[in-house]
Amino acid sequence: MICFVVVAHKLPAQVERLVDRLAPYRVYLHVDARVAQPVWAEFERLAARAGHVRLLPRLATGWASWALVRAELSGLAAAASEGFSHVVLATGQDYPLRPARVLDSYMAGHPRASWVTCAPMPVPWIADPDGGMSRLTDWHMPVKGRRVRLPLHRRLPAGLEPHYGHANCVLSVELGAWVLEEMGRRPEIERFFRRTWIPDELFFPTMAMASPFAAEVASANLWSTDWSAGGAHPRTFTEADAPALVAAARGQGDGAGAKLFARKFDISVDARVLDLLDEQLLGLGGVRHGVAGG
Repeated sequence: MICFVVVAHKLPAQVERLVDRLAPYRVYLHVDARVAQPVWAEFERLAARAGHVRLLPRLATGWASWALVRAELSGLAAAASEGFSHVVLATGQDYPLRPARVLDSYMAGHPRASWVTCAPMPVPWIADPDGGMSRLTDWHMPVKGRRVRLPLHRRLPAGLEPHYGHANCVLSVELGAWVLEEMGRRPEIERFFRRTWIPDELFFPTMAMASPFAAEVASANLWSTDWSAGGAHPRTFTEADAPALVAAARGQGDGAGAKLFARKFDISVDARVLDLLDEQLLGLGGVRHGVAGG
């Protein structure tokens, strides 16, 4: 059975809608420790209402920080202790493009597989002149979302080759357990990745390809994401994007296979797009609130 680790920092009403769509499957929810108390109270009410949601210990998860990975690792550890087959690492601004039971069935058909986009570095699509290698080799610290670095030319820990991918991924329980064991056995891995730039795009791809399960890692992106606007963040989907998202869910998009999730959404910008996905892909008709059983 699958479970989900969701990291969030705002929009509790949207996160509530997301976790309702993932019911009855377990959701480990991490909420940024920096959110205001009234917002945190809304997340607490969500967890109290939704029996399948477990709140994780809170960290200050600033963008591009190692704390984002650490929050995901805490969810991974909780999932490993409960015997799930796959762990989906997602954000509070993601949304499923298939009912939760279909997601579970799909992954049950591939019991040892993981889905982690992982390209050997350097990669040509990163704007850095060195194809992103300096994100690893230089010493980094994010300061209010800005990149602060020192050119120290560091080396990766032994046995690791640099790979780049998306922060969202799906890990088999075997791969997740191996990552946790390696982190416990080799503290130098965390020390190194703590000072990389945007480590959630580097850590899991690099670790997955260094693992004994590398041959079972599909470098396939199961998320539909639009980076056409440029910059460090994907474009927010609106109602106008619904037809393309429906096509992507049905494998009619860019030829990269059917997408199971999409990112990103913001109900303060456009909530109608989620209504359309509910109706056209999730089979929920007029359902907007409350737990939908998948």
